[in-house]
Amino acid sequence: MSGCWIVLYKRDGIEYVGHIGTDNGSIDNTNMVKNTWMTFATTAPAGDVIAGFNPFGDWDGAWPAQLPGEGAAAIYGLMTASRELYSIWTYKQPSQAGVGSMLRIAGIQRVESASRREIQELRRG
Repeated sequence: MSGCWIVLYKRDGIEYVGHIGTDNGSIDNTNMVKNTWMTFATTAPAGDVIAGFNPFGDWDGAWPAQLPGEGAAAIYGLMTASRELYSIWTYKQPSQAGVGSMLRIAGIQRVESASRREIQELRRG
């Protein structure tokens, strides 16, 4: 994840978790996705935009250290059933025979939700 947001919202009274994705290969696709979300979020009733965060952008402090031989970092977002938000920083591990892709969890941070306006606009501050 990079500029992606994870959001909790209601639609027709049902709660959903959404991934507002970004497309590094196409700014047009990214803008289309963000504009679709912003249109929904700004016209939704007040209680329907519940929580949201950017797992990469909301990482606080230095990035966890990359160990020798590790591959690229990948950042994941986690939203629990009790609405706790977490950023999870991982590094790809070297390939091993007979084993699929493996990641090392290098860091976990609990994150506070952005404000309703920040979630609507997909920006902090």
